Amino acid sequence: MVNLSSPFGGQTRTRVLLALRLLEESYARELTRVLRAPLAGVQNALHGLARDGLIAGRPAGRTRLFRLNPRYFAKEELQRYLLRLTEPESDLRARLVALMGGRAAEELLFHEVTPGAANDFEKATQIATSMVNRWGMGRDPKVEDAAAAGASGRGALSFFAAKRDGSLPSELQGAATRATAHMLDQAYATARQTLLDHLDQLRRIGVYLVQQERIDGDTFDALFEGKIEVPDADIEWRPAAARPREWSSIGAMAASAENADPDASDRGAPAV
Repeated sequence: MVNLSSPFGGQTRTRVLLALRLLEESYARELTRVLRAPLAGVQNALHGLARDGLIAGRPAGRTRLFRLNPRYFAKEELQRYLLRLTEPESDLRARLVALMGGRAAEELLFHEVTPGAANDFEKATQIATSMVNRWGMGRDPKVEDAAAAGASGRGALSFFAAKRDGSLPSELQGAATRATAHMLDQAYATARQTLLDHLDQLRRIGVYLVQQERIDGDTFDALFEGKIEVPDADIEWRPAAARPREWSSIGAMAASAENADPDASDRGAPAV
């Protein structure tokens, strides 16, 4: 995480503002997951930022969505200042991995997937698109030789930045789309491999969630590290109607991944 000086009254408040700038709109539980921060701290930050007029909320069913306040009196200055605080590429890529984790887990644990990850895909695409089109990150995977890549290493993309409406010159749109898709594929592959590497923890946390129905960041860390005992941690918690995969077959995927080409994750997600 970038070393923030907490210019908005606290590090959590600053991180929430940065996340809302990236995601455009979000809610407390999603921010908790993306930022790996306690729910209570994120909720307090949202309430305080809304009270101070920096963000605005709106109801969406039983959820309250927040975004940077478009009517804030110093909106342009706020946007410029947040841009200066934007996290480095490695942290942004970690955000993408976190957003891909839900679908990666679903495809590993079940024979069929649901539309539940649609919002995560939308948020991940927003971040990856900004990384490629605005911040000079990522590269066109079709550019393989150094001469074509140029000094920037990005080929025709170079360091072109999107216009205010988000558009690029038409001749660059194909390269930008490939670069964005490549970045998302890498994030998915990393999320999938991380889950395969920690199947025991995944199973234990799944049982805990079924038993307790909710989990905060500190509890997640304690469960991951084995500091909390989970009764019946080996029970089958996935409903049969969801067509779960056999745990033995998932373990075989993990064993197969250990013997795979170590550069495979850089080429995209392996087949499930």
